[in-house]
Amino acid sequence: MSNDNLDKKSTIHLNSNHHAEFININSHLYEELQREAEEKHFTTKNYFEIILDRHLRRNHMINRIWPELQIAGVDEELILVVNVIDKKFFNVRLHDKYLFCEQDKSTGCNHTAFVWMQAEDLDFRW
Repeated sequence: MSNDNLDKKSTIHLNSNHHAEFININSHLYEELQREAEEKHFTTKNYFEIILDRHLRRNHMINRIWPELQIAGVDEELILVVNVIDKKFFNVRLHDKYLFCEQDKSTGCNHTAFVWMQAEDLDFRW
C-alpha cells in the first residue's frame, strides 16, 4: 500500500440521541478493521461498536480494580506506574517475554498486572 493511501481519511459518523459527530480515521486503519469485521461475519458498524464497547468495559474494570494506579510514562523498555494515593512510583520493565516491577521485585504484582491489562494501548515494542 502506498503512502498516499495511508494519508487518506475515512469518515465515521457517530450518532447518539443527544449528539452527532464525524470522525476521520486513517483509511488504512479503516480497511483493516473492515477486513476483520468481514472475517468475523460482522458489519463494519457492528464491529466498531463491539470494539468500542470492549474498550470501555476494559477501562471501567481497570479503574475498579486499580483506581489508585496510573501510567505516568512509557519508553521503549520501561513503563512508569504511579500510585496517586500513596504518591509512589514503580518502574515496570519490559523484558523479552515478561514484565518486571523493579520495586516489588516481581513479575506478578499489581503494577505488572495493571500494565498487562493496558499493553495493547501502550506504545512500546515487543
